[in-house]
Amino acid sequence: AAAEGSPGDGGYPLIAPTLPALGLGAAQRLDGQGGRDPRAFFVGPELFIFYSDAAGSGKELVLRRRDASGALAPATKVHGHGIACDLVAQAPGLLLVASDSERTGTPQQTSLLRGDAAGAAWTEEKSYVTADSWICTGIPGAAIFRPVGAQARVALGKLHDTKLFGCTGEGLWAASVGGSWEPSPHAAPFALPAGAFELGGRWLVGSPSGVFVSEDGGASFAKLKPGAYLTRELLRTSSLVQGQGELLGVTSYDWANLRHLDLLRTADAGTTWSRVTLRKVSANLFGEQLAVDGASLALLWQEGAGRLLAHSPDGGQSWSHPVALPAAASAHLAVRGKLAAVVLESAAKEVSLVSASW
Repeated sequence: AAAEGSPGDGGYPLIAPTLPALGLGAAQRLDGQGGRDPRAFFVGPELFIFYSDAAGSGKELVLRRRDASGALAPATKVHGHGIACDLVAQAPGLLLVASDSERTGTPQQTSLLRGDAAGAAWTEEKSYVTADSWICTGIPGAAIFRPVGAQARVALGKLHDTKLFGCTGEGLWAASVGGSWEPSPHAAPFALPAGAFELGGRWLVGSPSGVFVSEDGGASFAKLKPGAYLTRELLRTSSLVQGQGELLGVTSYDWANLRHLDLLRTADAGTTWSRVTLRKVSANLFGEQLAVDGASLALLWQEGAGRLLAHSPDGGQSWSHPVALPAAASAHLAVRGKLAAVVLESAAKEVSLVSASW
């Protein structure tokens, strides 16, 4: 027990929290006939919740929008197939990237979709093949580069069939030029992109395989080295997000027979990084997600058989006591101000929303 932290141990902020626990609301079911792979994104005060309708083919991507008052709009069909990967506002409406992990007999594709500001109507602008064999299935991931201007860029994961050792992950990126997406994407070394940014001409893409940087407009990418601050583990993250004047990431790893959960940060576009271990436990710890809005952070992770949620109001300096979420097969996190939203998929393929406030 001492190795996992004890009361008063300030070295691990999610073992000895300094803030009260989140106020957790009751789960609200969203789907009518079952759903899978839910994702949640805040655009301003509105929450956009996407999931695959489990009725029929089980591939239709639908949207439930919750406005600032908390009212939920009826379900809207977004696309014939797919899993939502990222959503941003880009005038005059919305830009969504969705990956199709359910295609059979043909390589999977990732699509760029344009919606109106309310998400009521959607059109597909471009699709890119993101697997070179129909046997490669999964969610390769995608992230839209921030900030988003008149020209949008997207980082795409790609699944590659090695023909001998199964499917491995690679990367692609593409840009919209003059309102049209490039006909073919550019190759890149990152896999499973989990956040993409352009800061002062420097491109950064976070992924579980590392953090990659390009200083020549995407012509080449280099994997950042961890540096002396982090000798135990590679510099990598399952979520790369932008806080107040810095980028933040989260990662988990094994060290000295314990599972560690670390918060990473850089204030100089990835040149230097710092790290704090938030939690270390003997239980299996994985599936970490980080969401941010200004100084407000929310962190979701799986520990043992359950999922936990905690928040920080000050950019990760202090943390609340973790609270347990309802049992779920998958979960996705979004945050806005003092509100965290978690969408859950149950083992029975029911989609629900849990809100937490502080």
